[in-house]
Amino acid sequence: MFNPGKGRIDLELPCDMTIAEIVATALPGLSESARRRVRVMLVTDRGMQIVPLSVWHMARPLPGVQVVLRVVPGNGALKSILTIVVAVAAVALAATFAGPLAAALSISPQLASGIIVLATTAIGNLAISSLFPPPEPDSVKNRYAIAGFRNEMRPDGAVPEIMGTIRYSPPFATSTWSEIIGDIQYVRTVFLFGGGHVALSDIRLGDTLLEEFDEVETEVQTNVSGDTLLDLYPWQIVEERFQVELVRPWPTDDAGNKVDGPSVETPIIRTTGRDAASASVIFYFPGGLIGYNSDGDKKSWGVSIRIEQRADNDDPWEEVATLSFRAKQLEAFFRQHTWNLPYRGRWKVRVIFLSDPKEAPRYTQKCAWVALQTIRPEKPIAFTGLVTKVGFRARATAQFNGQIDNFNALASRICLDWDYETEAWVERATSNPASHYRLALQSPANPKPVPDDEIDLVQLQDWHDFCRIKDLKFDYVFEDEGSSLRDALTMITSAGRASPRRDGVKWGVVIDRPQTRIIGELNPRVADELTSTRSYFTPPHAFRIKFKDASDDYNDAERIVRWPGYEGLISLTEVLEIPGKTDPAEIAREATRRAYELIYRPDIHQAIQAHGVGAATRGDLMTFSNHILSEEQSAARVRAVEGTMVVLDDRVSMQVGNDYVIRFRHYPEAALGEEADTAGQSVVRPVRTAPGETSTLLLLGSGLMPVVGDVVQFGPAAMDSFPVVVRGIEAGENFSSIYHMVAHAPIIDEMIDAYVPPAWTGRVGDEVAYPGTVPTAPNFVSLQSGLEIIDDETVPPASEEPVPRDIRLQLLPGKGSVAVMNQYRIEHRLTGASEWSTLTVPVSEGGATISGYLTGADVSLRAFGISIGGIEGPASATVAITVGQDDPAFPAALAGDAVTVTGGLGTSHISIVTGSDSVTTGIQLYRVPDGTTLDRDLHAIGAPIPTSPGTTLNYADGDATRTNLLANSVFDSAGAWTPDANWSVSGGNAQHSSGTSDTIRQAVTLTAGKVYRVAFFATVTAGSVTPVLFGGTDQQGNSVTSTGTFTDRIEAVFGNAAFGWLASITAELLVDDAVLFVETSGCINAGSYTYFAEPVSVEGVPGALSGPYAAEIL
Repeated sequence: MFNPGKGRIDLELPCDMTIAEIVATALPGLSESARRRVRVMLVTDRGMQIVPLSVWHMARPLPGVQVVLRVVPGNGALKSILTIVVAVAAVALAATFAGPLAAALSISPQLASGIIVLATTAIGNLAISSLFPPPEPDSVKNRYAIAGFRNEMRPDGAVPEIMGTIRYSPPFATSTWSEIIGDIQYVRTVFLFGGGHVALSDIRLGDTLLEEFDEVETEVQTNVSGDTLLDLYPWQIVEERFQVELVRPWPTDDAGNKVDGPSVETPIIRTTGRDAASASVIFYFPGGLIGYNSDGDKKSWGVSIRIEQRADNDDPWEEVATLSFRAKQLEAFFRQHTWNLPYRGRWKVRVIFLSDPKEAPRYTQKCAWVALQTIRPEKPIAFTGLVTKVGFRARATAQFNGQIDNFNALASRICLDWDYETEAWVERATSNPASHYRLALQSPANPKPVPDDEIDLVQLQDWHDFCRIKDLKFDYVFEDEGSSLRDALTMITSAGRASPRRDGVKWGVVIDRPQTRIIGELNPRVADELTSTRSYFTPPHAFRIKFKDASDDYNDAERIVRWPGYEGLISLTEVLEIPGKTDPAEIAREATRRAYELIYRPDIHQAIQAHGVGAATRGDLMTFSNHILSEEQSAARVRAVEGTMVVLDDRVSMQVGNDYVIRFRHYPEAALGEEADTAGQSVVRPVRTAPGETSTLLLLGSGLMPVVGDVVQFGPAAMDSFPVVVRGIEAGENFSSIYHMVAHAPIIDEMIDAYVPPAWTGRVGDEVAYPGTVPTAPNFVSLQSGLEIIDDETVPPASEEPVPRDIRLQLLPGKGSVAVMNQYRIEHRLTGASEWSTLTVPVSEGGATISGYLTGADVSLRAFGISIGGIEGPASATVAITVGQDDPAFPAALAGDAVTVTGGLGTSHISIVTGSDSVTTGIQLYRVPDGTTLDRDLHAIGAPIPTSPGTTLNYADGDATRTNLLANSVFDSAGAWTPDANWSVSGGNAQHSSGTSDTIRQAVTLTAGKVYRVAFFATVTAGSVTPVLFGGTDQQGNSVTSTGTFTDRIEAVFGNAAFGWLASITAELLVDDAVLFVETSGCINAGSYTYFAEPVSVEGVPGALSGPYAAEIL
């Protein structure tokens, strides 16, 4: 065996080989000098023996002997080298053994090298200490490296524009570069939190506060020009990262064998970025830099590296510097060299390793060139707009080893915000959409910022109050390059139930809210082509909205919002986008409002006015009268007015019992010096009901009257027309205007104002009760109270008097249950006592320590498992211990495939293969009916069955003598069966067709008074089939009307002489796999069972329970 033991490489070879042949097989091609350094040891359980080289050719190890091969490096420093320079030893051993090992294991040399490195580094100390006394380990400091961040680099990307408050992982404003101070790497970069003034708080890396990290510096600049210098990032530095090992190998021939000559210079060339003023190189020593003398003592060691440069391929190489690095350390470290270039441009840099390789594995000098930096003395950010940015510098530590997680902060945009109390615009953080609408118009991110006099600030102030009262917010980051101003304004206003509007003079908004002033009327007398369109759809059960959850630190979340009125199972959903919302309650409210809009605004109305410019604009409230939608609505022009009587140019119809009105527009005369009211006011006057058709109307009460030529709308009270809101107006042909309208529907706001969002937890799915699975009993695996639990320094003096002693125990969860365990409840008492003491511990602790007993006391213990649902399982086996005396040895668990259980006729056949455990002297079996929890006392099958190691135990539970009394029970042919007319035997089963109730039977010798067990498989598609003992007085079993395997018990009477089945007249069925046998007192009741096997010791101490093993007993 080569390198036996854990983590070593094993080879199994024939026993007739000499040691010389074994060495040649394990290490083929070994040179004579290396062969003399191989140490051979024979190892058995009786001891070990070193075999000298002189007898290898004649010594043949006996079968079962382990042959351990060790190769000792030169100068006799194996102990020091392998213990102290384990990384070097791993490289050296891998280089030496990879080829032979690859051949022996039929794998690639590269993989073999990887295996050897693993075996000599991951468990290096274990491999050494098994043959040599362990030395005092060196204290080696860890050196760490930072590879980069997970924030995004967006070259030429848009500057983010933060609005509201949100947790944000910013993009890089610059590239990241490293600096080496001493042996330590630091990383520097700059993050861009967007344009303008952004207040930052709660800065984190991932989910961890920045203050939790050591040696991290930040420099925050807010609302400054983008090119303002940061102390932490003063220049343009572009770092190219790579990892190239610097080598200077010995010369070799074409076959790879070393030949005489000096080491081969192997230069590595890289090129700086353009316009470089300075350059910097970073070297990495992953295994440190150290040497050892022949005694294995550490000494300083050094290497030299030459750096050269040239600007053009035709230029000669110029030496920059020859660097000498010397150290006496095992930990990894960095070195950096920076220099000014002769002039600015793109330069080639060549690095040459000058030190010869070392033959013996006594030196660590591996070096890699890992980075080339291009340095320019210009400002790192060429952007003059106002921004918020953060400079960052961190030391590579254990906290920052490898990739750095997302750098993020809680970012709040500072902008002009309307203060309704002071009635002034003030600078502060806000989430009000009105403030961000103004910000978007006037932000430097807008190529054409809008001055104050081109914004309807009074309207924005009104909208701001509306958003504040309705708790409407907008928290978002604009960072897509393709976003337009119109897109941004639409998104912002949508968050405040509005839309952007520009009337040609000023920017404003149109707010979707209930209105009272009607601006105009549209009807067939003033408009043409009145149409109404309705799109029908199947509403979803719910909306799904993804958002950043402000109540959960702005983590990604999804809220399911039910369709109003739907209470059933949600299986049909639609994704709804509501950008800028981070409040879960607001998400639910606004999603429900969208549903109400679909419910109460199902129609799109359209009309064309062929003259001039109307007074109504987008967002205005109008009335829409169309007799196609309601035949009771009509429009006419006034021909005459006298008193309260109005004569129309068309007839209208009225019915008894209804109230009617007319609607017309009144334009009051302007007072002296005031502008005329071009919109007028909508007037409604009640009309006296005159059943039938008429063109003369008598208005009731007093009030404004229409004038000749006015257009009036007539209809039932409150239904003379439909209130609509202008959705848009587009220009038509010949200076006409096309109006698009939707229902006014103030009920939407009424219902939303009354809406109470369901409580939000962020949990996915409905909460369900714990399923109630009962855990199985845990197993004791260790129980100690002897001297081995006492520290050497605290061994008590010998005493004949009892002294306090702890009991330590370890447990493992039992098998056979899917319950998730989280606690053990341990009961203990003096043997024979009536009351148990209780101790509860987490499952994660794996055991417990019990105090309070004296040496010599007999103590009983048992344990229970408790699931996360608080459900307690059955008790384990009770174990006993005498405190302070020999602790009980626990039997080893049975192998996973050691037990097989097969059900049979009134019995189960159990086979158990025992392992090599000498503690196990018996096996206790348990039989548990399906659906029942194991109870050791109730379900134990007799006493433990004696066994011995390495044997197979066969055991029959029940009466194993039972046999099937039926011939041809699988219906290969009619054979012993006698079928009636509608029965037949074919295809491996007995079949019955409908039409006659008849039987199929087989003659069997039956004994009166005996109980016969019946089993069969039936496929019943119609009718029924019943097992029967025929002859004399037929004895019927239970009728079967479905498909499956069925069992029954039928007691025979005098005259019974056959067994079979009686089919009903409508029966369509198949019968197969028939069983009939005599039941005895030894038979196990028919049914489904699970079996468990438990090894026990001679003292009765139980081991781990194995199972469950399912069995079906007929």
